Amino acid sequence: MAPRGSLSLERMRPVAKRSRTLVKICGVLSVDEARQIVDLGADAVGVVVAQGSPRQVSPETAFRIAAVVPVRTVLVGRGDEPDWSDLARSWPGPVQIHGPGFGLHRPFIRALAAGAAPDPSEPTPIASLLDAPSAGSGASWDWSNAASPWPSLPLILAGGLTPANVHDALTAVRPWAVDVSSGVERERGRKDLELVRAFLQAVRACDEASGRTDEASPAGFEALR
Repeated sequence: MAPRGSLSLERMRPVAKRSRTLVKICGVLSVDEARQIVDLGADAVGVVVAQGSPRQVSPETAFRIAAVVPVRTVLVGRGDEPDWSDLARSWPGPVQIHGPGFGLHRPFIRALAAGAAPDPSEPTPIASLLDAPSAGSGASWDWSNAASPWPSLPLILAGGLTPANVHDALTAVRPWAVDVSSGVERERGRKDLELVRAFLQAVRACDEASGRTDEASPAGFEALR
């Protein structure tokens, strides 16, 4: 069995044209919300512990959500915030890091704004998340210019995605996964389950229309921990 967090070179290849798109719904606030979103068919949920976010939850809430969605709840935070390293090291699922500050000895997803370059002294992530140039704004952007600094790693596309535009984003980028937060909200910080359903249906319809029906590689977010 491969060690925790390892991905073979074969599994780290860029997403195949026929592999289905995984979906992460980020910024969930409660156990009930996480359970409902996964029941609708999402592949993962994200819990935000970064200070100042309208979707910030306490570490205690984050761990309760992770207990309901084992290994598919992604911990989202900033590497330069107090207590981040201790929380991230003990997290059972994938970890997604924004901003500077690392010091982690575990696999992680590196989040970058489009056009930003990572510090060359940083360790190599297990996957990358590419956000809008104004990261966290919820604004859409020119996906045709999307380029990850790590082209051999699984790419998660974020930033301004909605049920109405995710088809265009998938056609332009063909990422391993998509990440959506404000695009499935009618009220800031509160997920709307009908919009979540519509987003998932739009992704699946795009996959089907483009022949992307094979299993994703890696097959799920649990491979990124």
